[in-house]
Amino acid sequence: MNELILHCGKCGNQFKSDTPGLCPTCKDTTEKGGEFKMETDILNTGIGTKAIESLEPGKVKVVGVRQIDKHKKNSDEMLHMIGVICKHPAREETIELSNAKVVVNEKQIKVAALWINKDEDGNLQKGSTAAEVLNYYKVNNFNDLVGKEIELVTQSETNKYLCIKLY
Repeated sequence: MNELILHCGKCGNQFKSDTPGLCPTCKDTTEKGGEFKMETDILNTGIGTKAIESLEPGKVKVVGVRQIDKHKKNSDEMLHMIGVICKHPAREETIELSNAKVVVNEKQIKVAALWINKDEDGNLQKGSTAAEVLNYYKVNNFNDLVGKEIELVTQSETNKYLCIKLY
């Protein structure tokens, strides 16, 4: 029988086993709601024949937004970020973006995730990347972004993944 590499859906731990079962880190099981993603042993995996599709930067239309929930690493704490769903002219399926490229200190440009950080009043934290998206595109909330056109850029010269342009 092939040894499986399992990924715990609760804590993200990766471990080897002959059958799905108990995560050795968080002790979660599939019966208790954890999800184990089974993969064949990576040591037996060959090289594929398909290259990653690379989309060009440019203007896209926002067709939806959603909250993405992620477990904080090595914790039960849940973190939240915004996913902006867009229609790219060169692709049939929609794409989802959760990063933006912003100007920091009037000279440095950086890529930051659209984490949901709230202030004491329950609003998006002023100065957060998520708030900067709303300010830049002159909308009050992320639902107001649906139907608008936004511009995408590559994250860097070496990282060709797209992100939302905020400069």
